[in-house]
Amino acid sequence: VFAFFCLIMTNLDVVIPVKDEAPNITQLVKRLHQALKSHKLDYRLIFVDGHSQDATLKKLQSLSSKYPIVVKIQSETLGKAQAIREGVQMAQTEYVALIDGDLQYAPENLLDLLKLIPDCQVVLGNRKHSTETFTRKLVTFINRHIFSRLFLGLSYDIQSGIKIVKKDLPQEEIRVMLL
Repeated sequence: VFAFFCLIMTNLDVVIPVKDEAPNITQLVKRLHQALKSHKLDYRLIFVDGHSQDATLKKLQSLSSKYPIVVKIQSETLGKAQAIREGVQMAQTEYVALIDGDLQYAPENLLDLLKLIPDCQVVLGNRKHSTETFTRKLVTFINRHIFSRLFLGLSYDIQSGIKIVKKDLPQEEIRVMLL
């Protein structure tokens, strides 16, 4: 299945919303590069910065001399959802990967999600191990069990921090497959 996928897709834009992620940026970029290049994918990392107060932008500027990185400062409308929207608007590939910049999701897992692309137009990752704080786990639990399950009838977190979506996907054609 993966070999078939590689023949179809040769490039991928990866949107990464960040804010004050300087400690994670270098490792994230290197791991994404290694994973995507190991499968001969040309890629572009689109970082949307939510007005970081640390060295995030400085690190991204430094890394951009070696890796295909585009940096966008988020508009005045703040928040992760807006950062993702702005990043996806910049994307030029048919499918767009989304991953949080905090390394809560292993960048290498994008390869597992990519395997499902011929069959799915949206693929959500589902984290099995977490290093989140109790408060974050509580918010995730509420999101998964109240919003996703009660309102949408889904048993997984639709706010997953790692996913791949078809860029111009009509809402009525969304088909979700879990990893």
